[in-house]
Amino acid sequence: MLQNEYIHYHRNYGWDINDYKAMLKFANKGREQLTFFSYGCNLDNNSIHRLIEEYFLSEDVKRNEDFIEVEFDCYDSNLSNQIKRKYTIRKFNIEEKRLIEFENEVSQHFGKHIRCDINVRGHFEVKLNNKLYSTLVYKTLDCSAVYREAIKGQYLFLIDTESTDNEEMRNKMHLLPKNIQSLNLPINFTEIQKEVYVKDWIRQILEEMRLK
Repeated sequence: MLQNEYIHYHRNYGWDINDYKAMLKFANKGREQLTFFSYGCNLDNNSIHRLIEEYFLSEDVKRNEDFIEVEFDCYDSNLSNQIKRKYTIRKFNIEEKRLIEFENEVSQHFGKHIRCDINVRGHFEVKLNNKLYSTLVYKTLDCSAVYREAIKGQYLFLIDTESTDNEEMRNKMHLLPKNIQSLNLPINFTEIQKEVYVKDWIRQILEEMRLK
């Protein structure tokens, strides 16, 4: 029989839980981690940095069950205003009360500021007119009121710089209407549905660029 602190394996009937409380604690740990994500057009970088320093750096970094592990990330539609990666590769331990205070403060500044799943950040690619377009994808922990389904969060898509075919789009995103600078889709969409909607979104972007 193979085993570790939390689970063990029986050759006759497979895996079994060795310590239910420990496993529950491990499962709940994922709820104590998140990515705080700021996105929009022409973000107020100086104010965001100041608030990060005030709320995230003013206390000693601690590792305590009462603390949430938070990482910061951002996206600016205006590529020339993309915030410097000063704090985006760091993780901070902060009390939830203090995190809420930070959220209230930062929400007063331009852009959207949301919580995202720290374990879900990637790229979604589609082919359109013999070109490969790449998007940045986040899974939000906020549920928008525009969706009536009882779902936890959404998928958030943004144009990235991974594909060379994205270059013109990425450099002109800030010139386009704000309602097409990002795309939100329900979390229960299939891969095929996401592909259909992302392609349609990119068509809208290309059409708007053509009209500029």
